Amino acid sequence: MHSGTITIKDATALVTGANRGLGRQLAEQLLDRGARRLYAAALTRASLDSLVRLSPRRVVPLELDITDDGQVAAAAAVASDARLVINNAGVMSFGAPLEVNVDLIEHNFAPTAAGCCASPARSRRCWRPTAGGRSSMS
Repeated sequence: MHSGTITIKDATALVTGANRGLGRQLAEQLLDRGARRLYAAALTRASLDSLVRLSPRRVVPLELDITDDGQVAAAAAVASDARLVINNAGVMSFGAPLEVNVDLIEHNFAPTAAGCCASPARSRRCWRPTAGGRSSMS
């Protein structure tokens, strides 16, 4: 392995927001490229059912709201062997830009802010990187 790279084949990874969109595609690509175990996280475990069906022995569904310290700690305890962490958590509520209220804007941006700012600090306390481990916040 070269410095700055991680091999996907046989890796153990965690992807937040793995139930749809970019997170789902990243999760599927990790499976297609031979990840040994994939911790797939989303707000509800049920939203991950179709992903789990793709590879029930390799996909471990996790209920995770990255704005909740308790859930972050619980996920970190379960996925303590993850060498690759991709934080893709986020929400997108739709509405006309001039009609969206401040609460909805905060609801949309809270997971992104938690992922980019707070989650790395939480992760340092919860996940102990192994040699060659990587994380990505999108």
